[in-house]
Amino acid sequence: MSVSCVRKHNAVRSDGSQARRFLMNFYDRVQGIYYTEVLRRLNDVLSPTNYVEIGSRTGGSLEIFGCNSVAIDPTFSISTNVIGKKPTCHFFQMTSDKFFEKYSLNALLGGPVDFAFLDGMHLAEFLLRDFMNIERQAKANSIIAIHDCLPGEYNISARQEGSESQRSATHPEWWTGDVWKIIPILQKYRPDLHIIPVDAAPTGLILITNLNPENTTLKTHYSEITRNIVSKYKEEEFIEFWRSISVVSANKLVSMEDIYEYFWL
Repeated sequence: MSVSCVRKHNAVRSDGSQARRFLMNFYDRVQGIYYTEVLRRLNDVLSPTNYVEIGSRTGGSLEIFGCNSVAIDPTFSISTNVIGKKPTCHFFQMTSDKFFEKYSLNALLGGPVDFAFLDGMHLAEFLLRDFMNIERQAKANSIIAIHDCLPGEYNISARQEGSESQRSATHPEWWTGDVWKIIPILQKYRPDLHIIPVDAAPTGLILITNLNPENTTLKTHYSEITRNIVSKYKEEEFIEFWRSISVVSANKLVSMEDIYEYFWL
């Protein structure tokens, strides 16, 4: 952590209420359009040939896409018609780890993954495995979207859901876990990736492209990475994370021209 960050944080922490307001200010950076609307815009413009979703639950985001799809969730709770006009839609009621042990997305979809949305277990090591498993079955210009990586406050980012800090949060009903850590991890180990944090409400959306299915860096360093993930982290680290990232407005992903500036399929 930089000295300037420590000084600023210590100055703010000298008064408890000021510290709380400082942390709450991060919500101002995720006040864009709702994340499902960003997904809808990307689908409308890019028209992916296939779609993979980890963490479907009610199928609200799955419903957006009209292409061949694969949905993975250990406990589906779907009550609406999420299949729509999809030519095929495969449902796998199991953990993503179990899925990737047994099945091939390339075989199910007839080719590499075009667009994936990761919203599964809210622990960074689970998300990292999901990212690794999707990337190796994607192509360079595929898009991996990740939810909940821009939590507005430290108190909703604990590794344990229902923690004491979560109960005292501005939004105690929200739990993002520590998946925000995936951003600095990928920035450190995979600087070749194009990572676009978007201010989509309520807890951000990360869009990643320039993938490399042949890259094994994350697999090689997986044990080292996970040791660091499970270690406790302080509020200062969370604040430094927010200070270090540049968030793109979802309003810059509206027109075809806007979206093509970042992505193509």
